[in-house]
Amino acid sequence: MNECKGSYSNSMHKYLLLILWVLFTLPAMAAANQTAAPDTARVVIKKPNWDLDFRSGLTGSQAAYRNWSSGGVNNVTAVANTVLSGVYLKEKYRYNFNLTLRYGQSRLEDNEFRKSEDIIRFRNQITRQFDDKRFGTVVNVNFQSQFDKGFNDDRDKVVSRFLAPATLTESIGFSFSPVESKFEMDAGIAMKQTLVRDRTLSTNYGLDEGNRLMNEAGFSLTFKYEKELMDNVHYTGHLETFSNVLKKLDSTDLTLINELSGRINSNMSANFEFALQYNDNVSSEIQVKQIFSLGISYRFI
Repeated sequence: MNECKGSYSNSMHKYLLLILWVLFTLPAMAAANQTAAPDTARVVIKKPNWDLDFRSGLTGSQAAYRNWSSGGVNNVTAVANTVLSGVYLKEKYRYNFNLTLRYGQSRLEDNEFRKSEDIIRFRNQITRQFDDKRFGTVVNVNFQSQFDKGFNDDRDKVVSRFLAPATLTESIGFSFSPVESKFEMDAGIAMKQTLVRDRTLSTNYGLDEGNRLMNEAGFSLTFKYEKELMDNVHYTGHLETFSNVLKKLDSTDLTLINELSGRINSNMSANFEFALQYNDNVSSEIQVKQIFSLGISYRFI
């Protein structure tokens, strides 16, 4: 339990630092926003061959009850997020990247703060188009981990921490993207490394006891689709699979992410995320995540 108390203190520090970071960057982002049209919170600067986009936001909720006849539970939640993405185009070559950082804490009644969101995700893709621009060769390098410790439901056991686990996936293959379409597909051979910095957690993620690194070879298949559903409402869907050549097809790792983002006005936005994940190295059950958030959001660069 001492470890839990230490984790509580560390988490609180991270929680406060992230909130302060977002609050201090809001004035700068607001200043940048003034260069845009009055009715938008987005500024896109297109440099030679580059298209860059930076988003940062803070979402949260709070509720308090006292002698409320219909009942209720006191709670507070805050999530800070940053997304940096870019596309580089030159002749038949394209490089695009996406860095997503997200961290949140929540507290219910007098319980300890617990993390509600924790993501470090960095995606890189290089594409060389053929004469038929719908097709090309593609190289992907993707990394994912988290910032903070995670605990089981009883808060008496650490189940994850920074770089425990972390995954690095490299793939090379062919891509298909219809001209003037927001749909992309690529398939190819792949390598996947799972790193578990804390040896005591090795078996939680498919590694032999005491090992820190697991290498896998296989095939990957990725689909991505984006669409502006209506004014100020944007949808992004991402499906990624990895099939280990040494395992049966029904052991394929799968990650499905659906995100809806909408702008209420120049400074307020709403976001909805629904995600499914399957990895039998971790669990034989499908993992599900659903998040709805409302808060302040800015775009600049």
